[in-house]
Amino acid sequence: MEMVHLQKLQEKYASKGVAVACILTNDAAGAQQCAKENKVTYPVLVDGDQKVTSTVFGLKGHPWTLIVDRKGVVQSIESGSKDENYLSARIDALLK
Repeated sequence: MEMVHLQKLQEKYASKGVAVACILTNDAAGAQQCAKENKVTYPVLVDGDQKVTSTVFGLKGHPWTLIVDRKGVVQSIESGSKDENYLSARIDALLK
């Protein structure tokens, strides 16, 4: 259900210049179906072999949440699922 949480964040923060994106490291077809069913409007990318996530970010497995600031600097890398309230608080702190 992280896609749903991320969609809500996209809707809440888009006017403040916040962009949401998702990199999935599992079933591409299932991810596309889930994105369609949940009316996801943010980019959903697939890294099935985890080459990008492991090479660029040094991450293996999933889920991971990365919060990147306006300059493109990663401010937070956290493992495990994060709910909408937690992520909202983190984003609000960066927007101050």
